[in-house]
Amino acid sequence: MTNTGSGRENGKHLIGKLWALACLGLLTVVPPAAALAPLEPETGCYFGVSAQTPDLLTVNWKSALGLAPATYGIFCKFPLNGGDETDLDDLVARNSLIGAVTLITLEPDGGLNTVTQAACDEFAARCALYEGQGAKLMVRFGHEMNGSWYVWGQKPTAYIAAFRMVADAVHAVTKHTAMVWSPTNGLGYPFGSTTLTFPELDTNNDGQFTSADDPYSPYYPGDAYVDWVGMSVYHWGYNSGGQIENRVPDDQEFSNLVAGYSQVPDFYEVYSGSASTHKKPMVVPETSALFSLDPSIGGSGTNFAIKQAWWKQLFNTSGDIQEALDISFKFPMLKMIVWFNYNKIEDTTQKIVDWRLTDDAAISSGFTSYIQAQRAAKTWIAGITEFTAVNPFISLASVPASIPATGTFSVPLTVSSPTDADLIVNIVQVATDGTVTFVGGTPRATPTFVAAGTQNKKITVSASALSAFTVGGTYYWQAFLLPPGEEWPNIDTGTPRVKVGAVVAAVDPKDAEYAAKLKKINAAIKKAKKIKDPVAKAKKLKKLKAQLKALKKKYGK
Repeated sequence: MTNTGSGRENGKHLIGKLWALACLGLLTVVPPAAALAPLEPETGCYFGVSAQTPDLLTVNWKSALGLAPATYGIFCKFPLNGGDETDLDDLVARNSLIGAVTLITLEPDGGLNTVTQAACDEFAARCALYEGQGAKLMVRFGHEMNGSWYVWGQKPTAYIAAFRMVADAVHAVTKHTAMVWSPTNGLGYPFGSTTLTFPELDTNNDGQFTSADDPYSPYYPGDAYVDWVGMSVYHWGYNSGGQIENRVPDDQEFSNLVAGYSQVPDFYEVYSGSASTHKKPMVVPETSALFSLDPSIGGSGTNFAIKQAWWKQLFNTSGDIQEALDISFKFPMLKMIVWFNYNKIEDTTQKIVDWRLTDDAAISSGFTSYIQAQRAAKTWIAGITEFTAVNPFISLASVPASIPATGTFSVPLTVSSPTDADLIVNIVQVATDGTVTFVGGTPRATPTFVAAGTQNKKITVSASALSAFTVGGTYYWQAFLLPPGEEWPNIDTGTPRVKVGAVVAAVDPKDAEYAAKLKKINAAIKKAKKIKDPVAKAKKLKKLKAQLKALKKKYGK
């Protein structure tokens, strides 16, 4: 779809020495599973949304749709500009706190020649630092490259080279970030293009560029570079005369688009199916059904009827019916569906199209009822609850905001882990040039053991500095779960483009001791003020104030 708004080796890299790393708020642990791609569930299909950035961060999606999404999609220019960097930083930070996936669509609007090694390395470094914040990322580069509407479209050789450059850079420095290759649905290919600019596009060797040519294979970068495959699948409302109108989707339209109409190849079977040589998990990273209030768009379908028919086709898991096939049986490797929740002018129509589920109360309520009924019968469509259940985390929400410059201090955490693991906490310093350096944390020789099946357990670990922290200095938290006995990773992450973790300031040990005692006395004073007996209240407050005066005198305050 035109957007005007804004591993490695099939998952083997998930088994490496570093299972997960988190800063800022959450640590997500991806269970080791050689057969699975990064972030791929064993079964089920994650639900996600993409929307304008303010909506992504402010809409209560669970309330609006009855299911808190596992994935949030965002579109960014590539190389990233300042506005996109800010929006991406904000979304990743929020998603890291709740444990959700960020699906990043990179649009090389300046052309494929802007995809340089330096730009790829810079973006990859950002992804590595995002992972250090507990982020789970999917990177969708140059989507809909088989279409004719983007500057990177229908340029197979240059596109493949650019995709591989991005993939190599990302795979080299990340642990579980997934690269997504995502053409648009091939119905209508080559979308008005007739000139055979590149011989690779003539897949049937007839000397022409026509609908008889394969709309997908010329653009495929190769299994070593692709973790997930995807396809944009929309109901555009075309009538029998080829005109766009407000019309209810045909029965089984979604499954027919994924599996291929007429001479269009079966995308699912070729790239994800049981007989596929690729066997990649599939995502539908953009989908919705067209409705426009513009009077020039004809048709009798209402927005509710159109959206309802489409969501019943996308999310049916209750057995095959006339209107829709059961996706859990028809497409078991379809592991994620992301609803395109935009209201925007489309190049195809030059009219505003409302793709949203959330702007109409009846639509929002209808979707909520449907998705909850489907999940009550069979939990195949999964949200954030199911995602975090198989991708547990470490919460850093309770770590101290200040630490003593010397000595040992306690770090309270909340931890979940599906397997036995060693829990490690690091403290790092970020220099003015962005270099990250390890300066303290838990003892490397005696990590804290976390048993398999631990769920939301409060664990307190002891940490200290390698040498004295600088009083008033600013430091950051990191946390890891590692396979028991495995060697520690090198956490010095080069030159990041974003800061790492939650801020912690070092203080003089005497100041820290004073602060702790002061907090205790102030809490007692607050409690004493609630005593109902005025005599007892006065006596207690007098005693506490004397203690407060003595404390301040002792520490020179």
